[in-house]
Amino acid sequence: MYCTHCGGVIDDNAMVCPHCGCATVNYLRRTPNKIPRRFNVPAVVGIFLSVASAFMLVLSLVNAGFIFVGAVMAFAGLVISIVGCILTSRYNSGVTLSVCGIMVGCTMFALIFLISSFVALL
Repeated sequence: MYCTHCGGVIDDNAMVCPHCGCATVNYLRRTPNKIPRRFNVPAVVGIFLSVASAFMLVLSLVNAGFIFVGAVMAFAGLVISIVGCILTSRYNSGVTLSVCGIMVGCTMFALIFLISSFVALL
């Protein structure tokens, strides 16, 4: 076999050329293609919004206007967490964050809905 860089004669099983040190075809064939691990941004944003809606629920005890903001944040966190869950195969990460965001978002949205319905009845 010949080196593709310098043209020197090399062994058929060589990984690098002993003359110039460049990688051979064998090295390129044996190097596994690693899939880069990307960050699942929707999963992180979804769990953040879902948890932040819990703080809005606490703040709604002081000012009733925060309950609407909490409901919007819980719903947005729920939707974005679902998007993050759908994209987990693309990002190879974020399954746990997405599922937690969905659970917290559903819980907070239901809790805010129940509390606002109870307050409306009073």
